[in-house]
Amino acid sequence: MWSRKLLKKKGYKLLIVNSNLEPESELEAIRSFQANRMDGIIFLMTHFSEDLEKTMKASKIPIVVVGQENPIGDSIFFSEQTAGEQLAHYLYRLGHRKIHYLAATKNDPAIGIYRRNAIRNTFLAFGDTEFEELEAGFRMDEAYEVTKRELILSQPELIVGATDMMAIGAMKACLEEGLRVPKDVSIAGFGNHATGASFYPGLTTVEYPYFNAGEIAADHLLHRINHQQQEESIELPTKLILRESVLDKR
Repeated sequence: MWSRKLLKKKGYKLLIVNSNLEPESELEAIRSFQANRMDGIIFLMTHFSEDLEKTMKASKIPIVVVGQENPIGDSIFFSEQTAGEQLAHYLYRLGHRKIHYLAATKNDPAIGIYRRNAIRNTFLAFGDTEFEELEAGFRMDEAYEVTKRELILSQPELIVGATDMMAIGAMKACLEEGLRVPKDVSIAGFGNHATGASFYPGLTTVEYPYFNAGEIAADHLLHRINHQQQEESIELPTKLILRESVLDKR
């Protein structure tokens, strides 16, 4: 685990709670940590609600949010604007002019709103392009079902998933229908999940520095626990990862 070694070295134990992307579970976990007087919290946030904001504002222990911008405190987050621009420019440069986008739920602002807006606005700004989207939840099986049920009928030449797992779900559906990747349909995602590199064709994607974010968050939290640092938000860059799943149409 990215922050375990650093925290253990400093004499802290790491307790992990999985919320399964459920807002109620996230809120319950934060309240439980506060009630049990933890020294600090690293929060991989997916939703930001009014109740969660009130709970975090009232917290007497430091909280560092990872993965989302935190308007009321510390956060380590990723440049969704850069990620969307990187992938949009690459796809356009290879001759693609229409994206079928599998959108994530907007309950997750970073992925569902900022990432989607970044690739959409960048791609449409070229002027001779189209961008169509279908909401596909968040999970691989949801993207698979949407692709199988609706998207394949449109005969897409390019599918972009809001996450790698959504893109992999789309790829599975396409392959089951006898489509060749990337000859018949190109597919790309976001995240650089290890699964995307474990088969052929490997998934073209955008890499997010999750490990680095965890190290920074742990270090930042330790400074906050010891009152050595003011509240701060840190934005981390992304990197385009090129594999075989996108056809060069030039």
